[in-house]
Amino acid sequence: MPRWFNTAGPCNPADHYMLPAEERLPAVRDLVDRKACFSLRAPRQVGKTTSLRTLAQDLTAEGRCVAVLVSAEVGPDVANPICREIIVRELAFPIRAPLPQIKATWLTQDGRLDADRLLDAFLSFWRRHGEPLLRAAPYHEIAPHLVVMARSS
Repeated sequence: MPRWFNTAGPCNPADHYMLPAEERLPAVRDLVDRKACFSLRAPRQVGKTTSLRTLAQDLTAEGRCVAVLVSAEVGPDVANPICREIIVRELAFPIRAPLPQIKATWLTQDGRLDADRLLDAFLSFWRRHGEPLLRAAPYHEIAPHLVVMARSS
């Protein structure tokens, strides 16, 4: 099928004519490199979602980080709780799919939980990723104490 001009949602370069995302958002890469927060506001149908999706894919592919695109758009209300759970799970799949798979080293050979190994795995995770989590938490001073309390019990 030949490519065409899409005016009704996110674009895919294999299907649609489009400008490269980095050319449309030249300052964003610098903001990401500086670990700065930013918001993107523009009129409808100018390529915000497409550009951010492409940027998230590129950043993840580079291996320096795992970029996650989150939209705050209001969606329809779903009355059926089972459907609501399935919809959320399916919407979250593109975010979870590129994440590295973590081997469950805290399980024994027969699948039981080994609390010491779980805490060791958590502490290892915390050492690598705790700093940004501490900066983002509203009550960041409690986090290390919870880890120590969990380890000593």
